[in-house]
Amino acid sequence: MQLSLPEQKAIVAGYSNLDEIRSSGVRIAGEKYFTLSADPRTFQAKKGADGAIIVKTKQAVLVAVYAAPIQAPEASPIVENLADYLISVNY
Repeated sequence: MQLSLPEQKAIVAGYSNLDEIRSSGVRIAGEKYFTLSADPRTFQAKKGADGAIIVKTKQAVLVAVYAAPIQAPEASPIVENLADYLISVNY
């Protein structure tokens, strides 16, 4: 999966303007996802039966895409735990 520079910038900017990311959704690798939730740490988005979880750490933004039959409640803890680990090592 490759995120374009404009996609990367839009995701990072979304953390400064949660209302925008909530209303406009997010593009990942050229695909439009609708935002289900957005808070200062985590975005959850959906595209049909597939979805994405985006989590900000101190120095990175994790972008995880999952495909059906995987669902957000299965994927989210994995991405959140990875983010927690990265934050614990100051990354």
